[in-house]
Amino acid sequence: MQETQDQISLRKLVVTGAVATTRPPFRMLLLLELLITLVAATIPSSATDAAAIIGSLVLLVVAAVLQIAILLAAATRDPDRSADSWIVATARRRCFWRFALTRVLITVMVVVGVALILLGGSRLPMVWLTLLGLVVALAWGFVVGSVVGVAEQAAVLERRWPFAAMARSSGLTRPARRTIGLLFALAVVSPNFLEDRVLGVHLLRDLGPLKVLPALIGVLVSTAGLIALTKAYVGLGGTEVTKR
Repeated sequence: MQETQDQISLRKLVVTGAVATTRPPFRMLLLLELLITLVAATIPSSATDAAAIIGSLVLLVVAAVLQIAILLAAATRDPDRSADSWIVATARRRCFWRFALTRVLITVMVVVGVALILLGGSRLPMVWLTLLGLVVALAWGFVVGSVVGVAEQAAVLERRWPFAAMARSSGLTRPARRTIGLLFALAVVSPNFLEDRVLGVHLLRDLGPLKVLPALIGVLVSTAGLIALTKAYVGLGGTEVTKR
């Protein structure tokens, strides 16, 4: 029990995730994610033509593939240093739709929950609504994450469909709900808030080229968080990758 508690220490997980992003194969996979983010920033948010829509969808798929590759590598004790090998492993795993649908459902749970809570404060000034939104997003993210925080890991590593993955996550996180909930809120929900995806706050819209900065920071934080959550999943008894 003590060994498990050590493995899922919040401080240890945060440090492990952050440090891992500076080492192969995570370093290259992270750089590719950042590149995708920069390319996505060149597509106008108001674009409605077919080329822009298709381009955005392609970028979303590529980003998801990179995240699955990161997840697979993080679930391995001594991962291959080549980023290419993990991208290939992602294709061999055949878990894209399991991962994508699980992420969509979790996102809906977070966004709808936050939106419903904020309905009562919709008449507040923007600054106060932003601060309230951040607090609510983190609090609700903690609640959701404490139960389904490692569902994406179950979807990929055990090839479970969304509801089965969420049920698996609920069982695994039972002895560490506070740690997983905090990690999920800080590493999954807060980057989305920062990237202006959850609450639609446009505080940085007038900063020109710098407006992509929150998205880049969000990618850094969420990637470190994905690694940390995967380490927690394995530490709690989830499936570990033994072969590429």
